[in-house]
Amino acid sequence: MVFLPEELVHAIVNEFCDDTPSLKACALAGSMLCGASQRLLLSSFTLNQNITGEASILAAHALLEESPHIANYITRLSIRLEWFVDEASIQNLQGSLQQILGKMVNVRQCILSGSFHHTPTFISALFDFLTRQPLRELNVNLWTEISAVTILRFLTIAPVVSFREVVINQDLTALSDLSQHTPKVEDLFIDRSAPQIYELLAQPQFKSFTGTLRHLFVPSLSAVQLLVATAPMLEHLHLEDLSGTILPPPFPLLRSCDFSFPFHTFNPQFWVLISSMLGTSPLLVNLVISLEIVPRRCTSNAVLLTNLDTALAAHPRRPHVRWRLYLKKCRNEAVRAKFLARFDKGASWGTSEAG
Repeated sequence: MVFLPEELVHAIVNEFCDDTPSLKACALAGSMLCGASQRLLLSSFTLNQNITGEASILAAHALLEESPHIANYITRLSIRLEWFVDEASIQNLQGSLQQILGKMVNVRQCILSGSFHHTPTFISALFDFLTRQPLRELNVNLWTEISAVTILRFLTIAPVVSFREVVINQDLTALSDLSQHTPKVEDLFIDRSAPQIYELLAQPQFKSFTGTLRHLFVPSLSAVQLLVATAPMLEHLHLEDLSGTILPPPFPLLRSCDFSFPFHTFNPQFWVLISSMLGTSPLLVNLVISLEIVPRRCTSNAVLLTNLDTALAAHPRRPHVRWRLYLKKCRNEAVRAKFLARFDKGASWGTSEAG
């Protein structure tokens, strides 16, 4: 029998990383390819409890009891408990969930979705599980009645944390329990559907929980207080959805900024914000401007672009500017090409000084 080096086997199998049928075929082809194929097939694992019943979690428990080595393969774990599950069912599932989590040791990304406030004992087990993993990313979605303490604790779990459609219970009675936990979050993504998160983190008493932050992704205006609170340590910033004006604080360490705004016309407020950011960010070297555009409703404004050009030319680092245009309601290639040519001509003329 011919044996291949392990790294070559993994390289071959990785070619099929997005092709589940081929990975299954490799797993059945022989012992040489079986292990590497199983690692990819089982690297993403979902524990799901919904209106259809308990089958997913109980089946997962049975699988891991029968084949405990599979737990080492799981690097991406998704746990979904939907809000309409009754309390009795949740109590029946807690034992299985805790035993499943107790077997896992290699989770790099964890996605939590649903309603966990009915399971206070499970929350404790969840944090025990999360702290044991080499976790790089934590995503919290669709969670109602989550405590402020739990939100703050999540910032001590992984370097990348995101929140989407989260509703906070403002009970802060257990804050003293957090003093022993050190913040880890470096990249924080807060969707506009979770405004209570940036309101919570903007409070002065919680400043230590964002002290390690380097990259912040937020809606620009709604999170202005959080921007002010975190501005001194940010190196990367993504601002989304401009619908008004703000006076940005100084960003002494900021190196890159991504503006992502939908618009139909060249809104002066948009360009005032960019120019102001250039004036308060002396280390800025990369500027990305992402625009969602309806071509028939949008025209460039040479005066606004010239003002931007002046700010860029005056900046000590002469930042590079990248444009990302997303054309909406336009499937006609000729119309798209005509608009892009017109936009390119206007942008080139308006920013000629900055190059």
